[in-house]
Amino acid sequence: MVKPFSMPRKHTKNRRWPPHVTVSKGRIVWRPYFGRENGKTLFGKEVVLFRHTDARDADVWDEYNRAANAGPTKGTVEWLLNRFLDSTKFKRLAERTQDDYRKYKDAIVSRKIRGGKRFGDVELTTISVRTINTYLSSASSAVQGNRQMAMMSSAWNWVAGEEHLPKNPIPGCRWNPEKARNRYVEDWEYDVVYKHGSETVKIGMELTYLCRLRKCELLALETLRDCRDDGLLARRRKGSRHQIIESSERLKAAIDAAKARHGSVTRFKLLVNKNGDGYTPNGWGKVWGDAMRKALASGDLQQSFTFHDLKRKGVSDFEGTDTEKLDSAGHKDKRTAEIYNVKPGKTRSTR
Repeated sequence: MVKPFSMPRKHTKNRRWPPHVTVSKGRIVWRPYFGRENGKTLFGKEVVLFRHTDARDADVWDEYNRAANAGPTKGTVEWLLNRFLDSTKFKRLAERTQDDYRKYKDAIVSRKIRGGKRFGDVELTTISVRTINTYLSSASSAVQGNRQMAMMSSAWNWVAGEEHLPKNPIPGCRWNPEKARNRYVEDWEYDVVYKHGSETVKIGMELTYLCRLRKCELLALETLRDCRDDGLLARRRKGSRHQIIESSERLKAAIDAAKARHGSVTRFKLLVNKNGDGYTPNGWGKVWGDAMRKALASGDLQQSFTFHDLKRKGVSDFEGTDTEKLDSAGHKDKRTAEIYNVKPGKTRSTR
């Protein structure tokens, strides 16, 4: 039987053009090549070079080079992180988290690897679990290395929803061990720093300790919204539950002292500086650092502690069961509460 004659398939690839530049739907397009995975060829989204097909070969090369050099090479670590930082997901993050992620991105991209090459120039198709393990084990800071790779993993997962990417290898890596901080601030240490702190620092210490606040939660307190007749509304971050901290004489005194600094006009933020403005994280870090340096210079304090340690002290000093301690800071899981409860428990002797 004679097979019917069929016309040969028309090729849309011009051998004089750059790699992966073809004709598609009456246009000249470039599809960035991302390599192969599990026997499949991976390409990025089409980049339209011309909306017609009669461009000269030289013009095609010029447009291709312009598109390829418009930013970090597609399919590299830097390209991945830039895509994530330009995403709607990133823009919904808290301002402090965005700042941290930008720092992580800069550290990842500029990290020097074998041959003097930047890690930001590494192609995603060449990254394996071993690559990530090497990055983590050679990080100057174990904790920062973990944070950087955790951020990169989030970026990888998000961009994978927009582009064809190799499988994210980071979840299978060997993370650097992190030791939970267990610094407990003794009452006398609290008193020493309190004595050397400014009036604002003293108020901030009291509110943080009594309400078990994070620094960001303290600085976010609003006078009219959060100060209530029955206490203080603590709007928790990082997934913790919002709470009303019931009023006590000590808490009421701290709130009244904060309001007294407003002068004749009620300020938007409860905790304000000398200009009546709320504190930025860096501004608060400066006044807290001044108090700590004075306390250490006096010789009355031998070991410094962080402002966040005051929340840990507040949870540890809270009188109640482990369940009640868990609830006192708005934590939703027991593991988190155990990190903050660092004060040794008491139990009876055998006889």
